[in-house]
Amino acid sequence: MLRIISYNIRYNNPADGSNAWPHRQAGVTALLRHHQPDLFGLQEVLHAQLTALAAALPDYGWLGVGRDDGMQAGEYAPIFYRRDRFTLQESGHFWLSATPEQVGTFGWDAACVRIATWAILLDKSTQQTLFHLNTHFDHRGMTAQLASAALLQRVLAQQANVQIAIVTGDFNCTPESATYRALTTPAQMGLSALQDAMTLSTTPHEGPTATFTTDFADPLQEKIDYIFLYSNPATAVQPLVTRHAILADQANGHYPSDHLPVLAEITLAAR
Repeated sequence: MLRIISYNIRYNNPADGSNAWPHRQAGVTALLRHHQPDLFGLQEVLHAQLTALAAALPDYGWLGVGRDDGMQAGEYAPIFYRRDRFTLQESGHFWLSATPEQVGTFGWDAACVRIATWAILLDKSTQQTLFHLNTHFDHRGMTAQLASAALLQRVLAQQANVQIAIVTGDFNCTPESATYRALTTPAQMGLSALQDAMTLSTTPHEGPTATFTTDFADPLQEKIDYIFLYSNPATAVQPLVTRHAILADQANGHYPSDHLPVLAEITLAAR
């Protein structure tokens, strides 16, 4: 079984007052420790937040770069993986833009620079490889969202030697949106569509059905965070989702972030 989390932890914004990162760091760390993911992708992570989490979670390796300069400036979309379970084979990043290899480029009508991080990981216990991609789509540019979906699909289609791909992120789109349809429509992939882990789960979804709130507390507003799965049709295995949850861990009526983390547990089954 493989446990995966996608979590937008909210960047360290002093204007958040009592909800600023120094007041939430312990809660985010405690949530990740408690749920013990094998892999997790985070969004809106500034460098100081990243180093704090890496120090607090020493069982995990991590990879990622700041979106503004390809080093430490701006938000990261990092991937964390259990060192005792995985060997990192390859990794990289690209920008969600028409020139994805160009550092710090805005994409189309995006309001912000956006980045994706990827890793090819070898599971030491099964000797299977998987591809994990983590990203954060723009919150305003609709052209940017659709073009970013197409870019992700092209990247995934190029991973011919990878059996399973896991895509985590804050996609800033609801299940009814054109962006969600673009991500999950087979015709867009040419091979096989991304599938929302929530719709694949063999057991009922656990927790709320929305992932975002404006004030770190109820009410929740909409589902914009996802774990997607992609199975290369040429391989002999496919992912089986045995559990899907949106985690509502909180303290004193407040969540550790303005987003709730998404969790999926999967096994790899023979076709």
